Amino acid sequence: MIEKIFGYNAVINYGDYFGPAADSRMAISNLLLVTRKSYNYFETMVATIYSLGTIIQLQFLFALFALIYHMVYSETVDLQVSDSFKILYLIWFILDTIQLYSVKYKYIRAIGFMVLVFGTFTLWRLYGFPVIMRTLL
Repeated sequence: MIEKIFGYNAVINYGDYFGPAADSRMAISNLLLVTRKSYNYFETMVATIYSLGTIIQLQFLFALFALIYHMVYSETVDLQVSDSFKILYLIWFILDTIQLYSVKYKYIRAIGFMVLVFGTFTLWRLYGFPVIMRTLL
């Protein structure tokens, strides 16, 4: 914000703190408190961890719902019900997040990202995790 109001190097002299002037300018513009509407690596990581935390919370709420449902009706609830809520949340999260970007083909990229995420998760769940568990047990 200081850079945006007063100008680059007007209040804080960055000098060659991050290397040559062009590198310093790029490093400063990619700090966590950025002055533009795009996210850098660490902000993207925080958003991803936030979404993962929400998915874990949804899983907890599903387990609580399944427990109450079992206590009332003495029946089990299929885990795929939980997966459908998590998938809907991830689709909403990704589509809401890409609204902040002004890049070409952002919806095609978002769909490709979702396919990769769900495909990777499915492959891990079906082939990766069982192999590791068989090896460890």
